[in-house]
Amino acid sequence: MNIKKITGITLCAILLPLVCLYLGIVLLLPHILNSNITANKLQSVIQDKTGAETNIAGLNVKISPKLLVILNVESFEAKSNNIQVADIKNASVNYKLFKNRLTLISADNIFVDGNFFKQFKKDKKKKKKSKFEINNIPEIHIQKLVFKSDKVSVHSENINTENGIIHLNADINAPLLKETLKLGNSGSLQYTENKLKANNFNITIGNSNLYLDGILAGKNKASDFDIKGENLPVAELIPLLLHFQKSQDSSKKFIENFKNFKGLVTINLKYNKDGIWGTCTTNNLGANAVWFDIPLFFKDAVFNFRGQTVDSIAEGILGGEKVIHTLNITDLLTPQKKEVIGTMKTTLTKKFGYVPNLTVLNSVNFDLVYKIKNRKPDVYYNLDIPANSDLIYNSFYLGLRDYKRKIYANTFKDGNDLYLKQYKYAYSDSDKENIILSGDGLFMKNIDKSNPDKFIPQYITCHTNGYAPISVTGSFGEKVRGGEFKGDLKYDFKNNQVLGTFDVIKARHKAFRIENAHIVAKNGILNITSNGLFKGEKYSAELNAQNNIYGKTLIYDMKLFLDKLVFETTPDTQKKNKFKRDF
Repeated sequence: MNIKKITGITLCAILLPLVCLYLGIVLLLPHILNSNITANKLQSVIQDKTGAETNIAGLNVKISPKLLVILNVESFEAKSNNIQVADIKNASVNYKLFKNRLTLISADNIFVDGNFFKQFKKDKKKKKKSKFEINNIPEIHIQKLVFKSDKVSVHSENINTENGIIHLNADINAPLLKETLKLGNSGSLQYTENKLKANNFNITIGNSNLYLDGILAGKNKASDFDIKGENLPVAELIPLLLHFQKSQDSSKKFIENFKNFKGLVTINLKYNKDGIWGTCTTNNLGANAVWFDIPLFFKDAVFNFRGQTVDSIAEGILGGEKVIHTLNITDLLTPQKKEVIGTMKTTLTKKFGYVPNLTVLNSVNFDLVYKIKNRKPDVYYNLDIPANSDLIYNSFYLGLRDYKRKIYANTFKDGNDLYLKQYKYAYSDSDKENIILSGDGLFMKNIDKSNPDKFIPQYITCHTNGYAPISVTGSFGEKVRGGEFKGDLKYDFKNNQVLGTFDVIKARHKAFRIENAHIVAKNGILNITSNGLFKGEKYSAELNAQNNIYGKTLIYDMKLFLDKLVFETTPDTQKKNKFKRDF
């Protein structure tokens, strides 16, 4: 046998199976796929994998000699627990086997329930990266597309791509968006040279119109486009900004501490691979703090974007008082590294009346610094109280009015826990700072949808450095007037009781002048020993009482020793004596 015959036989042995496979794919496979058996099997597999009951009608598959797979289906419906989760009408899909890409997607109607299908989302860590080129965007003709989920709902009609131009009109709704977000009322999207470009593409929300112009996506995800809009209502854009921030991570954002936004903003920004550049300029920017409804107003405020940073300095009005606010954000587009630092400085006077039961005597200087990193806000409070000034809240006041005083506090929020990491109360004597009170505390978030921002106090501690005015204890000062105390205490809010030991000096309780009192506070019990004067006469006492600082005092056992006991008589008779129960 010569070499030519051997070569011919070898080629036939190789090509014949390939030809048979090719003919089988082109001629035989469509007949198998178009059979009722295949449709029933497909419905059964879908139900086993997803639990959804499906109904497939008019399934037809063709494979051209060039191995172009043409899939047509008249109707595809899927239900889960008798609720429709998918509905597709008159759909066609073309897929090139050799090039491994879609070339056509068309349908009269597509409906998808995202809440049902999200349970089948692949783990991002296991998901392989697919190479997608913009030039491979298929030809698309969809008359109506509806996608709904808890996070976002999309309604679009007449989606078409032709000659590299994408015609897209869509309405988007989301819980964080107060108004419908509309895409594509004007302008267009274009794909060419493996780039997706926006040609003055319009985004509308309420009366606000934003325009995108430039390369939205390119090779290696490179983008270079402008975002512009003039005199846009801030109230309409804040939900859009919040929606964008929440899409990066779901933690609470700083702007959620405010409501009732007002004012206008002009946006002139450029986005590229290095970050965001340009300015956002606001006019008559106003809002109200969520807590206490304190109004905040800035006549003018400019936010400067410099790649990965944002900074701003603005003067305004907080609750009728002048305020200066600064903001600095770094690593803007990297959620894991992003850090926000802001400050607020103001002087509170008696005009400030937004916190119920709080009175400012003369003036108090208030500085606030907030830092947010890793989704955890750190807030630092600093109050400078000049001599002869004070803060009075119900029966609580700072005292020591002859001195300059300071209050420092630092709170830290981690998940549903709000920690009072540290607080200090100090006074200045000859420029020396003397700390007289310090401690920490914990507040737990109330998991209540009707009031999601409410925190329930758990405990607060108090350590004195020497003696401190009793007035700073608040309601305890209603029982004991004046005087000073020292000790190491912990107040349990849940059980309404104090734990620890403390001493009280030079105080009054009704007819008692307390020179010294030593209190041991345990679970449920107060053990008190004290001495002083009762109606001018010396006394000493020992008693056990219910550990209930903020309520009626229940005494279990009491021993009272008086040097003298004086009975008072009435003018009407000298025989009947009346002992006034002043204690």
